[in-house]
Amino acid sequence: MRSLVLLTLVAAPLVIGCGPSPAAPDAAFSADERGAVDALLARRRGWRLATLADHGDTAGVRELRAREAGYHPYVRRGDWNRDGHRDLAIVLVRGDRYEAWWIPGSARGPGAAHALGETTTLRAGGLFEFGGELAIGPFESDAIDLYRWDARTATLELVPDPLGEGADDVTGPTDTAARAPAGR
Repeated sequence: MRSLVLLTLVAAPLVIGCGPSPAAPDAAFSADERGAVDALLARRRGWRLATLADHGDTAGVRELRAREAGYHPYVRRGDWNRDGHRDLAIVLVRGDRYEAWWIPGSARGPGAAHALGETTTLRAGGLFEFGGELAIGPFESDAIDLYRWDARTATLELVPDPLGEGADDVTGPTDTAARAPAGR
């Protein structure tokens, strides 16, 4: 059975929600990350950072938080472009619409945000890591979108058929060593 490995790296957290930022009060960000999130929100009028209250599967979130301390379905950190700097993935929400965004890290701090796409599956899902790649999708499902760094385009690209035909359900962090997706 294939499993998603949920890994969150948090350093020098700053809880958002104080001051002028319309970002989520239940997510922690560094000062640099907060600046990048606020810059994105300034461009995306009417959108806001998704919070735990936006999630439709509170039992699923609670279960994942029991397995991974601090898990947030709409905030994820990793080094998906393999440059040695921490990247940030977040979800914005407006009404019943959800958008996933990637903010690459660098030696100078967070870079410009890149849209990964709009999806309805995030109401009952979240951001994960699978085989070291950024995964987005519903809990307890193999219907995930997997994003892999492409050096030719210098961005995260959607991987077609990430689990391959006949893949087992993706069930979350049940083992600590997830196998890489098919074709890798």
